[in-house]
Amino acid sequence: MGNSRAGHFNAYSKNTFGWLPAGSVLNHGGGSATYTIGPLEAAGQTAYAVRIPTTMSARTYWIEWRDRSGFDSVEPAGVVNGGLIRFGPSAVGGTDLLDMHFATAGNFDDAELDVGSTFTDPELSLTITAISKTATSLTVQVDYGAPPPASSFHVLTPCRVIDTRNPNGTYGGPALFAGQARAFVIRGQCGVPSTAKSIAGNFTVASPTAAGAIRLVPGGAPATGTSTVNFRAGRTRANNVAMALGASGDVVVDGLPSGTAHVILDVVGWFE
Repeated sequence: MGNSRAGHFNAYSKNTFGWLPAGSVLNHGGGSATYTIGPLEAAGQTAYAVRIPTTMSARTYWIEWRDRSGFDSVEPAGVVNGGLIRFGPSAVGGTDLLDMHFATAGNFDDAELDVGSTFTDPELSLTITAISKTATSLTVQVDYGAPPPASSFHVLTPCRVIDTRNPNGTYGGPALFAGQARAFVIRGQCGVPSTAKSIAGNFTVASPTAAGAIRLVPGGAPATGTSTVNFRAGRTRANNVAMALGASGDVVVDGLPSGTAHVILDVVGWFE
């Protein structure tokens, strides 16, 4: 039908047409869970896709994985390195494929979420991480908690509440080191009141000495293995965040696997 590079239909479409076996689309019901899916092209797989319903009617996520077998041999070589993430249905029918390598603007040949990488939808507090793959499967982790426990949002003038590049102190240096978990009380800082239940802002990793990932979570939250920011050595990377505060009004920074890195948190608003 005019497709310049024909291949297998995506998982959303195959499921719509009834081409996928019952139970082979795994539905994420909330919280954190790990899923293993087989190649979309191969018959007899236990699971072909992960479907993530959200609180937005036009934003249902679908995750699939392809191994370039058979009719899909025309797909780009890099597609096997991770999962393909789509919205389905899109606003005009079908699906929208999300480009996970946005630096190569307009090129969907490297749209996959590579193993070791994380996609975050800060508006929904949703993260999708490609954990590992074999020759026959891909394993992903989905972390989708409840929306911020709040009834109203209050805008703040952007304010830097954490910056470990500054002199040593409660909200300053030294840099975070591998294996360290460091808590920062946010209530009472930068205009965030004692009644705040959640915050919205921007979390940045600067001057990492080695490639890796760092996570930012509410104080007291269990370890999930899901990162907030992934980065290369020497590169500054940032991600938007919207999250609940811990019982003490704090957030925790941890998960750095090696080396050292500086972390910065700018708050732009709070929920109550």
